[in-house]
Amino acid sequence: MVKRRKSDDDAPEMGREFFERAERVANGEATLLAAMRKTRGRQKAPTKRLVSLRLSPDVLELYRGTGRGWQARINSDLERAAKRLRRVPRSAAGK
Repeated sequence: MVKRRKSDDDAPEMGREFFERAERVANGEATLLAAMRKTRGRQKAPTKRLVSLRLSPDVLELYRGTGRGWQARINSDLERAAKRLRRVPRSAAGK
């Protein structure tokens, strides 16, 4: 038997029960576990609303081309634009 180092205390040996369970997961439950990891679940206090928004193909391609998080970047840009609009007096905004 191999002598365990002190640093191995947080990683105990895996016994028969662990591997029996691992086989069960490998035989079909793995897809269920993967699907469960992809969902966020309900938010306690939703901070955003789901909307449908039509964008020009050029804009959509540009943002999607920036990679993961492209929707958050659109949201950030829209928030900045909204702040600028709030600063414009209403009489000037209609012209």
